[in-house]
Amino acid sequence: MIGRWLPAVLAALLAIGIGSCGGGGGGGGGGGGGGTVADGGIGGTGISSGSITGMGSIFVNGRRFEIESAEITINGTPAMSSRLEVGYVVDVRADFDDGIAESVAFRADLIGEVDSVGSAGEFTVLQQTVRITPTTLLSNADSLEQIGDTNRVLVSGYRNSSDEVVASHIRLLTGDRFPTDQIVGRVRNVKPGGGFTIGGLKIATTEEPEDGERVVVRGTYDPSTPQFNADSVEEIEDLGSGERVEAELEGIVDSFMNASSFTVNGIMIDGSGAMIEGDSLDLGVDAEVEVEGVFNGSGVLVAERIEVDREDTVAIEADVSVAPDRSAGPIRFLNGELVVQVTDKTRLKDGTGDDDQPFGIDDIAQGNRLEIDGYFQGEYVVATRLEREEADPATSIEGPVQEPKPNTTNQRINLLGVEVDVSGADFDGDSIEDVAPGDIVRIGWGEDSDIAGPADTVEIEEKAD
Repeated sequence: MIGRWLPAVLAALLAIGIGSCGGGGGGGGGGGGGGTVADGGIGGTGISSGSITGMGSIFVNGRRFEIESAEITINGTPAMSSRLEVGYVVDVRADFDDGIAESVAFRADLIGEVDSVGSAGEFTVLQQTVRITPTTLLSNADSLEQIGDTNRVLVSGYRNSSDEVVASHIRLLTGDRFPTDQIVGRVRNVKPGGGFTIGGLKIATTEEPEDGERVVVRGTYDPSTPQFNADSVEEIEDLGSGERVEAELEGIVDSFMNASSFTVNGIMIDGSGAMIEGDSLDLGVDAEVEVEGVFNGSGVLVAERIEVDREDTVAIEADVSVAPDRSAGPIRFLNGELVVQVTDKTRLKDGTGDDDQPFGIDDIAQGNRLEIDGYFQGEYVVATRLEREEADPATSIEGPVQEPKPNTTNQRINLLGVEVDVSGADFDGDSIEDVAPGDIVRIGWGEDSDIAGPADTVEIEEKAD
């Protein structure tokens, strides 16, 4: 997404901006910690940009924001807070001390008809490749398999280094909701007299925005040409332009020089003084990150903390055996043996009712059917996505096999902190001798199975390196 001009511009901005930047940093978690901002005070107005992970109020970047008095816009039009959804990527301006939002802005990255459907992990809209991940949320449809050619969709997410949209939310559109086609992205190939491209799509217009400028274009897509006939082209000012303000930014690394100089969503990051959480070796192009720091007035976000998201290797489809209490304790499955922790960054969705109704951890009850994606951390699973589903008698868990090596005598495999009896399982062409620590394995119990007894199936999804 970032062209050949980036290294020179980045170097210049770092040279003029970083030397004058001050301290300060964002609070983490769901707290209201503040930092030093432009006027030298503590806290005050900040910017939080990222996907909504919970509703009621809204949760963005692990912080809770009250939005009752906020100015809310969706695609540039004033809207009710009920029109916001989990997974929408929003820009929030708020007082970080008390968590009261001044404004919440959402712009869909893509609105239009599906051009084509590829593998289970992608489809195209307006000639833009849309990538689906385990944490992608879908609304107004039961499964991603319902999305087909000519379906009209709304997509929210982040552009990666290949200018693909990695989706955090996909809404299957019906009726007259969002009738105008829309695309958001960086301008490329500006032509004298008007016209340019976004992600390779030709935009027909008399407007001549600057190369690299981020814009939202509304109009009509003509697949026969193919081109997008623009009715309007609106510049979207990059976050932190011309101001010194505390900020939290979630997104994808789209250009990487080193850990001190890279871009996220096209925004320049100075990570030279930052504490890196997660595996620092994973910090690079297309890594999903959260950055906290202060914009220095030159458009550079001077980072104090960089969190590198861990890869989702866990998938659970099971009934809750022990529900969380109001202190946000863990959820337990498999007769209480499998422990899942929900954090303030877990994307929560109720697939059993109205998409517009708030859904939180306190709404989860014993016996609820949950579908969870996440990663294993020591003794428990950390959920990155949790969705309540309709009842289903089958149960499955997937993740990396833990030490010790599977017991071939007693036919046991350690998975997600649980010792699973696989003595009667069908190994789908393999055997327990083929399973090693680190392998990604899926274990299932059928409709009539007792989860306290032996599993029915074991599949090796991926061998360890």
